[in-house]
Amino acid sequence: VGESGKSDTPIMDYQLQQRALIPLIARTYVLSGLGMNYVKTRYGKESTANGLGTADLTPELQILCSGIKSMVTWHCERTASVCRERCGGQGYLAANRFEEILGDAHAV
Repeated sequence: VGESGKSDTPIMDYQLQQRALIPLIARTYVLSGLGMNYVKTRYGKESTANGLGTADLTPELQILCSGIKSMVTWHCERTASVCRERCGGQGYLAANRFEEILGDAHAV
């Protein structure tokens, strides 16, 4: 606690928090940047080049889409849960919107 009566230390200055959150942040970048963008690019090329609808996609692209969706959903749920736990009691406040994120991850 600092002079103001509040904590003056950012949460990411604590090594315990860094060890829990930085791998999740890195995985988020990989899933978003490489996984999702690759699948979107493949989908765009395949659907516009062949003039196909969603039902006419190749089995490989259907597997890629369903695989990346399940990986991203699992990662979203895991990340929101860890962030909520790391926030302590503050993680259960409605203002943090973790419940909304978790609800979306569980519903998909």
